[in-house]
Amino acid sequence: VRSELRGQAGARPDLLRAWADLVVGQGALARGTAEPALALCGRAAGGAAPPLAAWASSCVAAAERRRGDLGAAERGAERALMLHELAAGGPFEVGFPLGSSQRADDFYAAARIAVEAGRPERAWEILDRLDALGAGGAAPPAVRRERDRLAARLVALEAPASAARQAELRPALDRLRSEIQELARTSRPAEGRATEPNRADLRAFALPDEILLLARDEEGIVRLARRTPIARRDLRALLARIEGPRRATLSDADLRRMLAPLSRALAPPPGFEGEGWLVYALYGPLAALPAGSEGGGAWLADRLTPVLAPARLAVSAEDARPGTLGGQALFVVDPQGNLAAARELSALYRRLFPRAGVLAGPAATRSAVEAAFRSADRIHFDVHGRFDPDFPELSSLAFADGPLSLARLADWPVPRELANLSGCSTAAGPVTADGGRYGFAGRLAAGGTPWVVAVRAPLSDALARDFNRAFYAELAAAGDPVRSFRKAHETVRRSWPAAEWSKLVLLSGGRRAGGQSPAAPTPSREERIRGAVKPGDEP
Repeated sequence: VRSELRGQAGARPDLLRAWADLVVGQGALARGTAEPALALCGRAAGGAAPPLAAWASSCVAAAERRRGDLGAAERGAERALMLHELAAGGPFEVGFPLGSSQRADDFYAAARIAVEAGRPERAWEILDRLDALGAGGAAPPAVRRERDRLAARLVALEAPASAARQAELRPALDRLRSEIQELARTSRPAEGRATEPNRADLRAFALPDEILLLARDEEGIVRLARRTPIARRDLRALLARIEGPRRATLSDADLRRMLAPLSRALAPPPGFEGEGWLVYALYGPLAALPAGSEGGGAWLADRLTPVLAPARLAVSAEDARPGTLGGQALFVVDPQGNLAAARELSALYRRLFPRAGVLAGPAATRSAVEAAFRSADRIHFDVHGRFDPDFPELSSLAFADGPLSLARLADWPVPRELANLSGCSTAAGPVTADGGRYGFAGRLAAGGTPWVVAVRAPLSDALARDFNRAFYAELAAAGDPVRSFRKAHETVRRSWPAAEWSKLVLLSGGRRAGGQSPAAPTPSREERIRGAVKPGDEP
């Protein structure tokens, strides 16, 4: 390519030359030769437009890491992340089954460099920034122009320079980062804002050759809990075996053996099991694997309840309304008339929650559900779900008069207390999801619903019935969603194989929300964002 472009001028030849430099530089890096990679990728980073410059900056960071200069690697990684943030799109992204996206990989690589530089808290912040990229929505033209201006300045500062010149440029890069952060803060639409990130206990992310597990304690201190050599291609192969057509034939022993290496990588460190549940933020292929598994003779779910934290989203003012527990409940039961086990529970729902609204069979149309949904604080769906792995926003729930897409649900305000999406694949997401989107369940939890029960794969109608019978009996008695999930999970684990019960998952939409009683008030998101409510003070 470079020989063909020799002597040509213009934007397109410049772009192609930068692309050629990046490809050759990454090839040199793959062969273990850092110096050629540094020269080629540095030239590409200084002369290309985003996002190519972001990829080239990440290549520079990888080359500096290989050379052993972690300070230079951190600076190159930070430039890559800023360029990605300037180029970020809307809340939905197409996910193809090819592994993590380049953007996600650059964030993972930057987090690893921070860990190796002795700054695990910085790695935690980097992953939080990755989560936040799904929160902004489409930018107006004026913001887009300002992003382009800042990106051009950043690319100019990336041009190859001596070590002394790079040191001179660091204050300019710091000022530029401040401008980028201020733009992100002020450009958010007035009628909406991003939810505060979940107060996860553990973050785990998969790199091409290993898994890193970070842990943050109640004082906010972050440490590297574990790093485990596992090739990402092996994770994908494991996922294909677990989710393949023969998954129903997997015995408990088979599943435990298959998941043992992953379980060791994700096992919580000592001192992180006091409350009986832990919030995990999982990245890349990890987000698509079953929760509640462990190697050896026991299951992680026997010792504690794993709770999943999705990436955050932008929410509207209507979403941000304050609420109190014990409000209006809505049950949507068997809209298409072919879930016999779910229908058995209609009488139970009415008996346990006599004030709840119930839409069953033909009455559960999309318009009726939407009207009732907008005023419900707790919702339950016994419906068919369909997951689209290539276009997740086109995943759908089946109601009496047709499907409701995830893209359409995204326009609805989220329930303020609890959602139970008892349908196939309601928590499924693409393997490429940066921070675990988790489909319909992720949309509600990321928008602020404190607790969401959902299903990550096709689920038996009978298993859903057994789980929900136990779940709602406990919820009516104690009012604690986490305890109710744990009790119901224990019930189905006694009579169903692990390949089935491990599909049931619990997501958290709160910073550090614990079990909640019907009488306890729920702090508004505005109070949480202002910091009026500390994590330990939440109900």
